[in-house]
Amino acid sequence: MDQVPPRVPVFSYDYVIEATLQHMRTAIDRSIKKTILRIPVHAGDPEVSMEILTTLSSLHQIRAQLDLLKEIPCKTLQLPSFNLPL
Repeated sequence: MDQVPPRVPVFSYDYVIEATLQHMRTAIDRSIKKTILRIPVHAGDPEVSMEILTTLSSLHQIRAQLDLLKEIPCKTLQLPSFNLPL
């Protein structure tokens, strides 16, 4: 019997980047929902309420930036190089 060669998974830069952006968007949406649920719990504490609103504002800004990134074709993304040691 002939041996079947092992199947090599297909790799796609576009797929990996798009999937990562989608997972990031999902995580941010989850954080927004959980943060909104904290509003009534801390309604009597102005300091915490302000922190909640600041957090929501930051999360919305990050989500907007991700949405802009998703509009750019993956191959043209110019991401910074961090030159990390391997």
